[in-house]
Amino acid sequence: MKCPTLAELPSPPPGKAGWPWTDETATLSQARPDGSDWPRISIVTPSYNQVRFIEETIRSVLLQGYPDLEYIITDGGSQDQSVEIIKKYEHWLSYWVSEQDRGQSHAINKGFHWSTGVILGWLNSDDVLLPSALATVATFLPRPNEPVLIAGRAEIRDVSVTRTISIYDRIPQTFSDTFSLEASFPQPSVFFTSEALKLAGFLREDLHYSMDFELWLRMTRHVPIVLIEQHLSWMRQHEDAKTFPGNAVPGLEEGERVLQSYSHFVPAAMAKQTFAISHWRQSRAWIARGLGSIAGGDRRNAWVAAYRAARVRAHDRS
Repeated sequence: MKCPTLAELPSPPPGKAGWPWTDETATLSQARPDGSDWPRISIVTPSYNQVRFIEETIRSVLLQGYPDLEYIITDGGSQDQSVEIIKKYEHWLSYWVSEQDRGQSHAINKGFHWSTGVILGWLNSDDVLLPSALATVATFLPRPNEPVLIAGRAEIRDVSVTRTISIYDRIPQTFSDTFSLEASFPQPSVFFTSEALKLAGFLREDLHYSMDFELWLRMTRHVPIVLIEQHLSWMRQHEDAKTFPGNAVPGLEEGERVLQSYSHFVPAAMAKQTFAISHWRQSRAWIARGLGSIAGGDRRNAWVAAYRAARVRAHDRS
């Protein structure tokens, strides 16, 4: 499907302006400069009860001006008005469904099973692609049938998206970089070929926080990484997000279990250093939780958090 123009889409809600409400990416010509076709790009958006943000996500994909887009939305049976928003744009969707699923990983995997693109990626329903992101990714693709992971930079913005909190600018270049935790892939700015997914396999559905990190580890053991020194997306930080800093402990603990399953692929010294970083992050997350408990007058849970923080750091001294 060719991306629609701004004039073809429903009008934005009152008060909304800029990208992707009143701005659009210039439409690309049907063929690339060398005369070849643009590779089909399949984007999957998993969603559940994200009526506040999903329309912005949808528009950021549809207004890419890309000549061959396959856009799939897998809603988990939302109880808010998300489905009404999806229906506003269903004419430009390749497929969408709203039904109970087994979680985010399952929703993404369903979309990938239906995808037919050469390049694949997923965009959560509170994140946004920046203008020309898809054209940039397609331009960096070495060859359509090559298994490769393509990664660009990204921003983390506050809930109003008016302030940038941080920037992902250290992107892994190897499997070891990915494992080390000293560089990280910003998920909405990561794309990969269907051949790479065939080699690595689909997302693990038993993971709820670190399924992307585990996929990057698994994939970078088999395929090369192509780095793009541009910002391709931004992620919104808000209190309902699974990875919100105030609720970081479960994700960090699950991430360490993922690291343990891959630690035999790296030297022992690297594994030790990585686990020290993981423990430091968990300790800080427990301290943050404890401070939140103190602010809420919950002294008992504050003491529990302090104990857990000390226990995590003790691993590195034992």
